[in-house]
Amino acid sequence: MFISAIVGLVIAISGGLSFMANTALPGDILYPVKTGVNEKVWSAFAVSDESQAQVDIALANRRLDEARRLSAEGRLSAQTSAGLNADINQYVAEVTEITAKLSSAADAAASAEISASLDTVLEAQEQILGGLNVISPSDVTGGNTDDSTPPPDEEQPEDEKSGPGVLQGRVSIGPNCPVEIMGLDGGVAPCPGGMEINLTNYAVVAYSKTQNNTSKVGTVVAQMKLDAEGNYRMRLPAGSYLVRVEPHVGMGAADNDFREVTLTAAAGATLNFDLDTGIR
Repeated sequence: MFISAIVGLVIAISGGLSFMANTALPGDILYPVKTGVNEKVWSAFAVSDESQAQVDIALANRRLDEARRLSAEGRLSAQTSAGLNADINQYVAEVTEITAKLSSAADAAASAEISASLDTVLEAQEQILGGLNVISPSDVTGGNTDDSTPPPDEEQPEDEKSGPGVLQGRVSIGPNCPVEIMGLDGGVAPCPGGMEINLTNYAVVAYSKTQNNTSKVGTVVAQMKLDAEGNYRMRLPAGSYLVRVEPHVGMGAADNDFREVTLTAAAGATLNFDLDTGIR
């Protein structure tokens, strides 16, 4: 009887902590319960690829909401922002893999629905994490607020070395039809309709590099779909990446030539791609 009462009390306390943890933010004492217990249970109940993708998208939106709330409270440090961004990138990579699997399995409807939700997350990630106020170490310690560049021999704070950097650029793909198409009269006919290349069908994908061989590709860290003009902009944790242009959700052909880029929190990078379709 006594043991049963103790077990019941433990379950009640555990359940209460689990419930309260749902509103916890990074740095709060219950945040590990939120991410390490509650969210693990969510994933455990995802019995299909489609449901797992939905869970990953929900968790990505949770991280975005946490970033908003921390910024509003003045508690969003560069290190926390980078951590949330990395978590979101991991969810995006998992969902991207699932959409590709569903697309190849001829489940086009589910793939398209998940892809649309993923696009919303990517847009929100750029708008939210790209525009939030991130506090500096001096804001926390009350030290010197001079934001000038420190001398070369002065060690920069860890946040400045590991925070997110911006990778941006433009992609051009062409030509989209033979350079010269001969008409019946021997003249040059206009390019037929319907052959235009839709740049929004493509994305710039950043991969990690394997630890044993930096020239080999690791896992997907982040991807950003191109806009109609071929522009892209993504935030990544500081580090080195292998980047290329790929079809978005199985459309078109990929550029298999990887480009290496190194990002720091203080300075982003611009990487432009000029892809030749081979059409002549």
